[in-house]
Amino acid sequence: MEVTTEEWGDNEVFAGLIDQIESPIEQINADGAYDTHEAYEVA
Repeated sequence: MEVTTEEWGDNEVFAGLIDQIESPIEQINADGAYDTHEAYEVA
């Protein structure tokens, strides 16, 4: 689990959240905060 602050946005902790999942991911639903090139690369 990650908690975002004023210094860290949702998209900046996305990779760490995904790394915590051990099983294959079939689908990711997210809001505009994750609409970044980095998030697409991680997904």
